[in-house]
Amino acid sequence: MCICIIEMKFLTDSMFGKLTRFLRIFGHDTVYAEEIMVSAPDSELLKYALENDRIILTRDKPFSKIAKLNSIYLEDIDAYENLLRLQKEINLTLNFSIKNARCSTCNSTLNKVEDKESIKDQIMEETFNSFQDFYKCSNPKCNKIYWRGSHIEKIINKLKKKALS
Repeated sequence: MCICIIEMKFLTDSMFGKLTRFLRIFGHDTVYAEEIMVSAPDSELLKYALENDRIILTRDKPFSKIAKLNSIYLEDIDAYENLLRLQKEINLTLNFSIKNARCSTCNSTLNKVEDKESIKDQIMEETFNSFQDFYKCSNPKCNKIYWRGSHIEKIINKLKKKALS
């Protein structure tokens, strides 16, 4: 008998840009609807989600009713509240690890930068001098560079604070 854990992949509607970025930061494969189809009809988004095994996260109640089990209706506009709701309702993990994070811009995986000197001219000198571990987006069209900066701690602390309130 095999117990298989299926990775949850998401498709967020156009109202969830910040939530999309946060899900990616926490390592969840998340496609933002506007990145694949600007102003796409609901039927096309549903088709995409079904073909790509994605759960739709939406604030559009009628669309959620059409998508039924393939969607989660999120009434709140606050990204932190929505993350906590997803954590509670579908056991979404919110443990940050830069090794598992995805590019917050394009959703690609990140690769550890083995030679810090190779990115010296791509980041601020203060950042270069303050951090040892850097990761780079695997998408050659993006190439965004990441490190565990104070913004990550702020996100985690705000989540903890909201969870306690």
